[in-house]
Amino acid sequence: YEIYQCDWSSDVCSSDLKWLPNSQDFDPADEKIKPFYRHVAALGIPILCHTGYEHAIKPWRQDVGDPARLAQGLGLGVYFIAAHAGSSGIAHRHEHFGTFLRMLGDHPNLYGDLSALTNISRFPYLKKLVDDGGHWDRIVHGSDFPVPPSPFLFADRIGLAQATRIAKIPNPLHRDAAIKRAVGVPDSVASNGLGW
Repeated sequence: YEIYQCDWSSDVCSSDLKWLPNSQDFDPADEKIKPFYRHVAALGIPILCHTGYEHAIKPWRQDVGDPARLAQGLGLGVYFIAAHAGSSGIAHRHEHFGTFLRMLGDHPNLYGDLSALTNISRFPYLKKLVDDGGHWDRIVHGSDFPVPPSPFLFADRIGLAQATRIAKIPNPLHRDAAIKRAVGVPDSVASNGLGW
């Protein structure tokens, strides 16, 4: 689907695209997409693309969640936001998180988001990003709402008392942000990418 953003003080509007190739049954590396990529790059429209395994919506192909499939579009100048930072989840054999991290070094127009990294299936990756300590200028906030975040998954880092305090935050979006801040995600991720 598309999310439209407009600056009401001008006549300029932009849209950001969201793709879920695993469930939409297409390959971002397909050569036939090149003209679309060129058009999107010329317009400066970023694409938020699911990466890793899909858990919530019936997948047709899990292999297309590999962030390496975005290389063609990245090479043509498209800005991609790799949803879930390329992570597949703790129960899957094929992992793409390392691919995502390597690609950040090769593609300055690649970003990643933190959606789902505070829930049971992907929480170890948030710890790995914090431990890596780099690339925060190209990581953006995402929540994966309504999937519930759990601060207790991070009690080893933030302590049981702080996890309990965060768990009492009634709004799940605020709880998600509080977990990330407590674990060590810098506040800057909340505003990265707003210039699109």
